[in-house]
Amino acid sequence: MRRKIPFLPTLLVMIAVCIMMALGVWQLRRAEWKEALLARAAQNLIEPAVDLPARLPPGLDYRRFRAVCERLVFDRGPTAGVGRGGTPGWLQKASCVRGKGSDPVTIGLGITERPDRLVPTVPEHVFWGRLLHRGTETGNDYILFSERPLTGLIPVAQPTPEMAATTTPQGHRGYAIQWFLFAITAIVIYILALWRRPGADTPQP
Repeated sequence: MRRKIPFLPTLLVMIAVCIMMALGVWQLRRAEWKEALLARAAQNLIEPAVDLPARLPPGLDYRRFRAVCERLVFDRGPTAGVGRGGTPGWLQKASCVRGKGSDPVTIGLGITERPDRLVPTVPEHVFWGRLLHRGTETGNDYILFSERPLTGLIPVAQPTPEMAATTTPQGHRGYAIQWFLFAITAIVIYILALWRRPGADTPQP
């Protein structure tokens, strides 16, 4: 007697297993990528402070820079932020327009308790602080968190890898193991279902 295997259910299970395995491999690659980011961030934290370069390549996160702005273009409204010491509030920001050929950078000017738009009368033009990528698709979209706030603002917390990290490399590896276990479980359950399926036997030729 030979057991007949149904084509369509088997195909669907195999597709699902392949997807789960692919997600597991993706999580392992994310873990390697996150480890590289954390290693680079640790190095940037101890690098000496320098002037912000004209072009802003990826990988400058958490390093301390000095930004010199020809003028500031203030954002339409603040976003949620954290002040020094963990004080929650609203981050006031402005775009720092630099010299010709230089990438613009956003400046985190400080924290307010209310989400009112800031309209300073005498804007600062030189800022020291640590840089953080804004999470967009462009490599040069950074925000520099000013160490010295504008008058009347609460100092903004300087960014750290711990503040920005949502998932650790160990977390990604844990997700990968889960996906691999899901795939193995799906295969085992399907094999058991085929084995116990009534009327699946056909005469062997």
